[in-house]
Amino acid sequence: MLRRLFTAALLATSAPALALGASMAQPEEPASSSSSYVRAQENSEDSSVALEVRIRRFTKEGAPDVVLAGAVHIADRAYYEACQERLDACDVVLFEGVRPAAADPIDPSLPDADKAAATEARMQLLTNLLVASRRQLGAFPEDMDAFATTAPENVRKFASAMTGDGWGNPFTLEVIETDDGQIARLTSLGADGAPGGDDHDADLTTETEAIRADANPERGDSGNIQLKLAKALGVEFQTDIMDSSKPHWRNADMTMEALTERLVEVGADETQILKMLDGSSLQAKMAGLLLNIISMSPRMSAVAKMMVIDMLPRAEDLTGAMGDPDSADAKAMKVILEDRNVFIVDYLKDLLAVEGDDHDSIAIFYGAGHMPGVEEMIMADLGYEPGEDEWLRAMSVSPKDANMSEREFSSMMTMMRRMIERQLERQKR
Repeated sequence: MLRRLFTAALLATSAPALALGASMAQPEEPASSSSSYVRAQENSEDSSVALEVRIRRFTKEGAPDVVLAGAVHIADRAYYEACQERLDACDVVLFEGVRPAAADPIDPSLPDADKAAATEARMQLLTNLLVASRRQLGAFPEDMDAFATTAPENVRKFASAMTGDGWGNPFTLEVIETDDGQIARLTSLGADGAPGGDDHDADLTTETEAIRADANPERGDSGNIQLKLAKALGVEFQTDIMDSSKPHWRNADMTMEALTERLVEVGADETQILKMLDGSSLQAKMAGLLLNIISMSPRMSAVAKMMVIDMLPRAEDLTGAMGDPDSADAKAMKVILEDRNVFIVDYLKDLLAVEGDDHDSIAIFYGAGHMPGVEEMIMADLGYEPGEDEWLRAMSVSPKDANMSEREFSSMMTMMRRMIERQLERQKR
C-alpha cells in the first residue's frame, strides 16, 4: 500500500503542472527517438547520485528549431533558475497546465453578448473557488485583491488570473450575513462599468451557498501532493520558481473540461487524478501524511530522494506496474499522457503554419514523461531531426546528505533497486 502511495506521488512529478543545475553533463550525440528524458547518474568522486533531465533540440531546413525541454515539477532552485534562462532564449515557449476554460483570457474583440457569456462562466468558476477557499481557510476573503493573494495555492493560481470581467472591469466581492450563514457575492457592472443598466450594461451577479460563520475549516492532511513531495525532499516546486507569465510563454494544454470529457469517454474516473494532485482524495491524504513524516527526518528525506532519483527514470514501467492496463487508473493515465501529447503537437502544427516564418526557435516545456511520444510525432509528422542534447541536473543526494558512510549509501541504493526490480517482476506475472 505504501509503495503504491509513494509511486503515485512520485509519478505526479513528471506527468500532469527544467534546467541547468550547479553541474551539467556535457552535450552528447543524439540517442534514439525512443530514449528517456530522465536518467540517474552516479558520481564516483563523492558517491552521490543525481537525477538528470534532457533538453533536446530538433532541426528542419526552412523551419524554426523545436526544443523539447523535459520537466520534472520538483527540483533544486538552481535547476529552475537556469532553465528559465534557457527557455527565455527561445522565441516561443509552449508549456503545460491543465486549467478550466473559464480561466482563459477573454478576447477584448468579442461582441458584448459573448463577453457577457464568458464573464458569467468566469464568475461561476470564481464562486466555486471562493467556496473551496472558505472551506480550507475558515473565512471568505475581504475583497478580490485579498482573494487573489491569500487563497490556498490550488485556488490562487486560478483566482489571481480572473479578477476582472470581459470588459476589463474588476469584479466586486461582498460578504453578506444571512440567517443561514455567510454568502460571498460577486458582481460585474456589465459593459458600461456602472451600476444598473439594461441589456449588456446590466449588472451580473453570482453567489456562493450560505456557510455558517462558525463553521470550522476542513481538517486533515490535504494540500497539493507535489508540494508535499517537494517539502519532503528538501527541493522546490516548479511554479514557485519559474515565471510562465512572460509574453512569449503560451499555455498549450487541454482545458479541464476537455480532459474530463475524454476521461469519461474511456470510462476512467475523471475526478481521481485531479484529487490525487490537489490532495483531496483519501489516497492523497495518506500519501501526504507519509511525506510529512519523511520531511521531519533529514535521513529519511535523503533516502526518499534516492528513491525518486532511481524510480523516475523507470516511470513508464512503474505506471504499468500499478495495475491492470484495462483498469480505470490505467485508462486515465493513458489519456493524461497520450491525448495531451496529441494536443501539444497539433498546437505546434498550427503555430508553425501561422507563425513559422516569424520564429527561429520554439520550445515545448512539458513533463519528461511526455517527451518520447512528442518527439516521435514531430519526427514522423513534421520531418524534424534530432540535434544536440544536454543533460541537466535536477537534484542530487550524497552519503553526507543521508548521514551515511559511502558503503552504507551504496548498500542502500543496491537494496532499493533490488526491491524495485522485484516489484516490477512480481507485477509482470
